[in-house]
Amino acid sequence: MEQRSVDNLYQQIRRKEEEYNELESAYRMQKKVFEAKHEEIFDRKFQLARIADDEAGKLNAFLYKTNHSYHDGERFFQSLQQLMDQSDSAFRKRSSTLEMEEEKLDRAYRKERAALEEEVNKLRREYVNANYE
Repeated sequence: MEQRSVDNLYQQIRRKEEEYNELESAYRMQKKVFEAKHEEIFDRKFQLARIADDEAGKLNAFLYKTNHSYHDGERFFQSLQQLMDQSDSAFRKRSSTLEMEEEKLDRAYRKERAALEEEVNKLRREYVNANYE
């Protein structure tokens, strides 16, 4: 095989390897975005739980200090529990959505990576064969 064709194969291999590296880099960046989103919703859930606990503690202290019973604040505690239940439901829904989006990204990445690896391996075989001719 003539040298020009061998050089062309070599350049094609390098371009495909560059594509592969760019794919890897983009994938890692997207995974970091998902990680940040997961952390954000977890932090929000944690902050709301902390605020709810603080408010429940304040009402308990007020009820105790003013000699009121738990039943006097029962409606507040029920509303607070309902808020926490809604928050937990929203957290699970958002977390599930993020996981599905992340799985979709993973599948697309693996598919594209496999195709690129196959192309690079094919080009490498052609390159080796061209050097032995």
